[in-house]
Amino acid sequence: MTTSTRTLVEALLIGASGLGLGLVGNALSPAGLRIDRDYFPTAAAILIASPAPTPAPAPASHEDPAPTGAAVAPVSEVETKARERLAAQGLAAIGFEEARSLFEDPSYAAGGLLFVDARNDEEYQEGHVPLALQFDHYHPERYLDAVLQAAPGTSRVVVYCNGGNCEDSEYAAATLKDFLAEPETLCVYVGGIEEWRARAMPVETGARGSGVLQGGKK
Repeated sequence: MTTSTRTLVEALLIGASGLGLGLVGNALSPAGLRIDRDYFPTAAAILIASPAPTPAPAPASHEDPAPTGAAVAPVSEVETKARERLAAQGLAAIGFEEARSLFEDPSYAAGGLLFVDARNDEEYQEGHVPLALQFDHYHPERYLDAVLQAAPGTSRVVVYCNGGNCEDSEYAAATLKDFLAEPETLCVYVGGIEEWRARAMPVETGARGSGVLQGGKK
């Protein structure tokens, strides 16, 4: 055996002995490496073993929830402007439902409520809210006394005209506000007689208290 061959054989024996001792020590050690474990997994193995990330919660919405139920009918631009003008003068405005409720209140016929028509004689004679007094603000001297005599003790004084772009009821209410002992009872029915007729409410023709009625629900 040559010297080089002898050296190679000795090296292999020393390596084998070292490997055997290492395996025995690894098996006996609690912290030893597991021979059957893959300590260098591939990228695919990492993706499969990793848990799926928990999705982030959706941000809370600060928007108002969608309204439910039937939509409320929009107020016309004309009525909106009328209400703004009245509010600027410290006068209240009412719509049809409240005007009808006041008209149908038993206290109206007994004089506990008052409707005031702010139109001229011809328009008043053609048809007004039954038992309404007249007050043409262009001729206040003709009608003021009658309104002032009827107003005391009433809970509401409702002034109206044609409605729409008609502003006579606003001027009449502004005038009466300076004379009534309780101006806070004043309000303006912004729909006026035109809406009153369109809603099939009764109108009285001729003089106040004539009892001659037109329209109204059958």
